Amino acid sequence: MNTIKKEVKKILMLCNQINRLRYDDPDRKNAENVFWQRIQDLNDASKGLVGKHVRFLVADGYAHYIVVKDGKSLVTVEHIPIDDAYEFGGVYDGKILRGIVESQISWTEGMRAIMAKK
Repeated sequence: MNTIKKEVKKILMLCNQINRLRYDDPDRKNAENVFWQRIQDLNDASKGLVGKHVRFLVADGYAHYIVVKDGKSLVTVEHIPIDDAYEFGGVYDGKILRGIVESQISWTEGMRAIMAKK
């Protein structure tokens, strides 16, 4: 099993642990912090698209994915079913158009840069 798949498996295990905890459980906040830090570390360490966290606004939350395989026109993503486990309609059978992922990552990184300046 390659490194990205191992890391995504660990993230999914953390996700499942969090989803089993009640929102008012004091252990949930700590577990969420570990979970989001692990996603951020993978995102920061990624070269290119593989390992990037991408999220899409859906209803009153987000659909979260991690890019696990890069392709010329399509990328393969792993769904991260945190909280409401929303899914993005542009993902079909774990694949999504590369341009959509690139645009979303660019937007997210741009917003983070703007917020960091404040």
